[in-house]
Amino acid sequence: LEEAAEFYIPLSNGHVDEKQLEMINEYSVHLLEFLTSICGSTFEMNDLQRIIVSLECLCCYNDNIVEDWGSDFNSFVSNEAGLAASFTIRDQAVELLSALDDESFLIASKCIMQELSNLTERNTSWKYQESLFFLLQSIVANDSMPSVELGQEMLGVLSFLSSVLDWAESNDFVQSRAILVIPKLLEKYMDFLDNVKALTGGLFTQSLNLALSSANEMIKASILIAFTYYAYFAELPSVLGHDVCQQVQTKTLKLIHQVCQE
Repeated sequence: LEEAAEFYIPLSNGHVDEKQLEMINEYSVHLLEFLTSICGSTFEMNDLQRIIVSLECLCCYNDNIVEDWGSDFNSFVSNEAGLAASFTIRDQAVELLSALDDESFLIASKCIMQELSNLTERNTSWKYQESLFFLLQSIVANDSMPSVELGQEMLGVLSFLSSVLDWAESNDFVQSRAILVIPKLLEKYMDFLDNVKALTGGLFTQSLNLALSSANEMIKASILIAFTYYAYFAELPSVLGHDVCQQVQTKTLKLIHQVCQE
């Protein structure tokens, strides 16, 4: 898997022959399928660290996708909705992280959070940032219960994601993924978060305001997708309050109108 990651990175940073991407995609998917098949056994920490670091590379968007989705956000929406025809490395990565047993889930979650903490300590490309956010979103799909230790770290993670939404220099793909991962984290870790209602309302409103002020259709589409995530676990009228909820409804309708015009 590490060799596949080393081979993929140069391919992801340039327009290359689609056949080369298809070959590395198929090879990596098969490797991840094998790892998924043995998830009944707990992985050692060192092995999971190597897997997570490899996935961080393999789940980076290639330039072909960046160009396609930048010009046609409908392709992005289809992919996020699970309607894309192809099966990718990302798809198999989700299956692997979702299938980890309880102990491996805790170890892998810590590995991802450690990689996130390193983002502020190194000059990391936006592709790696987005890939890590994707892995974070993927692992919370695992049915295992978080530990108290993980729960205590989550407020810091959410604070970091909030800062990504606020930072004007953030890449559109990174902000889009931050919008999508936040509600998933809130749902998974709500029992460990103080004032979770206020936190949920604040992050949802922040994401919505960003989408309304952005000219990027992918970001606008992301908050509409994320809205369904929030609505799944939170009673928004109760979370937001009557007045704010009405404002949110008005803003959401305005956003839908904007997207429909594109």
